[in-house]
Amino acid sequence: MAAPNLRTLLDFETNIEDAAKTFLATDTGLAASSVFASLDQDNLVLPRVSVMFELGEALDPVDIKTTGSTELEYRKFTGTLNVIVTSDGSTSGSQTAHRNHRADVRKSMLLNSLNFTTPDASKSIVVSGAPLFEDQITVDGLYVSNFDQNGKPYYIRNGAPSQADAIRYNSGRWEITAEYQFFTEILYVTSSSTTATPDLETTWGISSADPPVPTVTAGKLLNFYDIKYMRPAGTTFEMDGDLAVSTLSYDIQFAIRNDAWPS
Repeated sequence: MAAPNLRTLLDFETNIEDAAKTFLATDTGLAASSVFASLDQDNLVLPRVSVMFELGEALDPVDIKTTGSTELEYRKFTGTLNVIVTSDGSTSGSQTAHRNHRADVRKSMLLNSLNFTTPDASKSIVVSGAPLFEDQITVDGLYVSNFDQNGKPYYIRNGAPSQADAIRYNSGRWEITAEYQFFTEILYVTSSSTTATPDLETTWGISSADPPVPTVTAGKLLNFYDIKYMRPAGTTFEMDGDLAVSTLSYDIQFAIRNDAWPS
């Protein structure tokens, strides 16, 4: 799936840190409000997990930028992901909790764990198999949620000209909509629904589109890159005043997918 623009595609640090925040919050049992990226502004919450990705060098050889192109570009990169576990070392019982959180991070970062390939419908949805509407409008693509509406995620199609190209929860049902002749056209709908995300819905029907109804699935945490290599690079521990701090480092190699470049 193509990124909406180069700025989004090339913000490696934010994309990788945000993905790591999501799966680490799930796997360590900490609330999402206790897991932070490097540029997050927050008060001192303890215990906490912080992630910081540092980009390394591009790897040779250069690759064809995208399918069907003759343009060459660097698509493979190295980097270091640091996962920092911090707790209050002066509190009774915090030592055991610190060790448990540290071990849970290692479990989450195992090669056979889902980590970066975890499906996450709260962040993105993939729609596929829909016919063109009025022979010109597609609803196929990657939909990304940056805010909620009516208590559910509101997803906007990447590269769409307006927020009307969306998957939204409206009047007690999920809708797939598109802008057509300056109006928001409802193309596909569900019956009355209480599902948290649209990928869980099994009753998609046609509103004003042509058959068949599309397939609606959860997107991945990393929609633009593939993690090719991930190796534990060591752990350090220090006491900073009353704070116990373990830093777990991982060497990573990743590649920009050849279909991720914006058109």
